[in-house]
Amino acid sequence: MRRHLLRWVGVLVALTPPTQAAAPDLLGGSPRSAALAQADGASREPASAALVSPTAAASDGTSAVVAYGVGLPRFWLRGVRLELPSIRGITFGVQAGAQLGETRIGIAAGGYLPDRGLASVTFRPASEPVFPRYEASTAKSTLDLVAAIGGRLRGAVGVSLGAGTEGPGVNVTLAQDSRGVRSDGALDLSVTYRFAPVLALAFRPDDAFTAALRLRGARSFHTDLNATTGVTFRDNPLSGMTQVRLQGDAAYDPLLIDLGISERFQLPRAWRTTLFFGLRHEHWSAAPSPVATATFDLHLVLRPFERQETFVPPPLRNTLSPRVALEITSPSGVLALRAGYGYQPSPLTAPQGYLTPLLPAYHEGTGGVGWVIHGLPVTLRLDLALGLQVAPERRARKENLTLPWASYTLEGVLPHGMVGLAAE
Repeated sequence: MRRHLLRWVGVLVALTPPTQAAAPDLLGGSPRSAALAQADGASREPASAALVSPTAAASDGTSAVVAYGVGLPRFWLRGVRLELPSIRGITFGVQAGAQLGETRIGIAAGGYLPDRGLASVTFRPASEPVFPRYEASTAKSTLDLVAAIGGRLRGAVGVSLGAGTEGPGVNVTLAQDSRGVRSDGALDLSVTYRFAPVLALAFRPDDAFTAALRLRGARSFHTDLNATTGVTFRDNPLSGMTQVRLQGDAAYDPLLIDLGISERFQLPRAWRTTLFFGLRHEHWSAAPSPVATATFDLHLVLRPFERQETFVPPPLRNTLSPRVALEITSPSGVLALRAGYGYQPSPLTAPQGYLTPLLPAYHEGTGGVGWVIHGLPVTLRLDLALGLQVAPERRARKENLTLPWASYTLEGVLPHGMVGLAAE
């Protein structure tokens, strides 16, 4: 009985699983990037350089972009609609650059602020199915800082910032004095910052062609918390100290490598079109265990048979996601029409083991428009993007049918949109 009770407590404190990426990687680092299905790794857009194409920071002048995005996950597990939180938040970017002789230099920053706060850590049973892409990933803030230099050949370096929680944690005491039983509690947490490297190269032999490569290291949002409960009043069979330590990654973004190519063509009547092709590699195989390790220390007369719960991560494979997009611009440059398509394979080949991460493959179609507003002290562009991610029905079955969720079907959609202003 005590063994089963402790196992339930152990899975009850499991953390949210590793995530694919923060919202800018899931929906786009700007409305223009979202409308192009994130195929614009070779973009020359300076305002969103930090999140999309770091070498574009080496552009003359200053620019900025701010946008608000919304995503509405709609998924069905075994035919039952799941309640997933909506994705809502602000994406922003700023850039400043100058030319020194034949060389351009510049710096850029970009990030994401979710509506629900800077970060979110969710505690839930490890036996429940979880959606790594749409839960903790979109509930955390991110910040990228880059510096770029070069001419036809450009390079950029920077960091991507992530935050975690550590500290003594939670302390609760139940004691007794002359006035009777009393309680006391304290919460002591600290926020720690970790940095992932950002590296980029781009080649611009002329005004029409660009080839770019971007690497962003894995970001780990680590959690290390202690919870201590002391019961010291008389005639209580549970008198003693109970200590629980939770260690794990509340959110994990895999290492990303983006390859982008763009080519601009002249159309009849002075219309211009730019063709984008992107290829994204996600290094899933290095992901940590998707739940926290829970260590228990009970200073009681009776001790449980097990005082630690650990979970082996499910086998994940690296993925390669192709993307293609098209942007058509009017002769005056006032109007831009955009469309894109991308395919994201699933990093989970077949579910097995105790955990059940839901990582379906999906197709994505996007579209958008940009409208330049003249007559102001600065040039503004209003951008709108709409997209739909479609995950076809997938049937999954574990080899051991006694495990939780040994057999299930999964399907769903994620409609999303983003609107923003860019200034140059």
